[in-house]
Amino acid sequence: MKKFLVLLLMLSAMLLPAGASLAEDGSLEGLPPLISEFLAGRGLKDCAEDYVRLNWTESPKGVYLDHLFVLTSQDGTHHDVWHFTNDQTDENAAQGWKFKACYDSLAPQGKGTLAFRRHTASDLEANDVSLYQDDQGFLIYRIDPDHEEYWMQGINVHVINHQFRVISWFDRSKASMTGAYIRKGKLYFYDWDAERMLGHVNLYTSFGLNMAFRSLPKSYKEAKATFSDPPAIPGGTLTAERIQFTSNKKYAVYTGPGENYLRGGNGKASVSTNDWIQVFGRENGWIMIQYDITSEHMRIGWIPESALPKKAAVGNIGFGDHTACAAAQCSLTDDPLFSGTAVANLPADAKVRRLAVMGDWVYVEYDNGTQPVRGFVRSGNLTHLTQEQVQSLAQTALLATGPVAEGKTVTADALKSYVVSYSFSAASGQWSVRFDSGRDYGWSVIVEDQSGTAWLESADNG
Repeated sequence: MKKFLVLLLMLSAMLLPAGASLAEDGSLEGLPPLISEFLAGRGLKDCAEDYVRLNWTESPKGVYLDHLFVLTSQDGTHHDVWHFTNDQTDENAAQGWKFKACYDSLAPQGKGTLAFRRHTASDLEANDVSLYQDDQGFLIYRIDPDHEEYWMQGINVHVINHQFRVISWFDRSKASMTGAYIRKGKLYFYDWDAERMLGHVNLYTSFGLNMAFRSLPKSYKEAKATFSDPPAIPGGTLTAERIQFTSNKKYAVYTGPGENYLRGGNGKASVSTNDWIQVFGRENGWIMIQYDITSEHMRIGWIPESALPKKAAVGNIGFGDHTACAAAQCSLTDDPLFSGTAVANLPADAKVRRLAVMGDWVYVEYDNGTQPVRGFVRSGNLTHLTQEQVQSLAQTALLATGPVAEGKTVTADALKSYVVSYSFSAASGQWSVRFDSGRDYGWSVIVEDQSGTAWLESADNG
């Protein structure tokens, strides 16, 4: 208990009371009348738990906004945070309050006491790191009814660069002595019991008021499984850059630029903007992206171009448009750099559009007549020639040598009864075609896949 009190002090020692207290009738003393009327109109007159007011935060446009947050709960279990603003500084200020938003997942949820504690102008220290230097922020904490001697959960929100940002949190029900905090693009985890840093992960986004407390990683292990670093893109014709998207957004991901394309993840593929996203470029109102599902599973796919931040400079992708064929049945993946998980299968001799190259992988589009899909295929699985073309070239080369069987010159009609088999070597770029009579004689012909040149390799005339 003593060690946890140290944690409690570290999180709140310099936090002032919210300046609000619950009256006996359940309402909040000092709450502006206009806000009380608003809550009453929503049936929340007796549901208020606490409130905190941040005085005159300057906006980027130079307008001073007074922010007020109210905690409410109708059932004692689910807690909402209501956000109000006021841009009036004169005698009309009392009538200047406007409802901005309701955040139904920001606060810790569950039975017990929830309350605000406003930050102070003094630094909040976490392992000797200053998280803020003014009073423009607050902590929401929850006391579990079965553990009233300590705070079970807490989340700190502060104004950073004129925006409300989640900067730290803890959850004793998940990781009893672990606190998490964000500093300069990194998420740190500290074990207060052992008094040691557990580690950190890189963050490529920030968490705002729409962030759900339940979705925040509560341990270093969970954070490592949730967040990863963008991979390096191998050489080829595709390049990507990391772009920071608006946080707390989610988009459906398709294998190609349109909702008519196959959607991976068993039809449920989606991307959250709370981790890194790499962008390759645009095509027809869509952008090609790569993001992580876990630290060992990525996905390359497409989302609407409208998801991009307004100032993002993303150019069009210059895809090739060449026909290629599958040398044999093979898989198509949307994760060429990590798991290689199949998103679709290509049948042998399937024709595809060859769009781009990434290292040992080729980015292709395949349409089976029902639904198009884009993905990556190992370069060794693709050829320039179809099996039909290969057989034709091999047969022409064979007949040009005047093959003889059973004392007679073999004709094109005779070859129709022969068994023809194929194999392709990615290393040599050559096809080996076997014409077999089934009576102890046949011929092997080599066909160059790139040029189409063909020649007789061997003959056994029986």
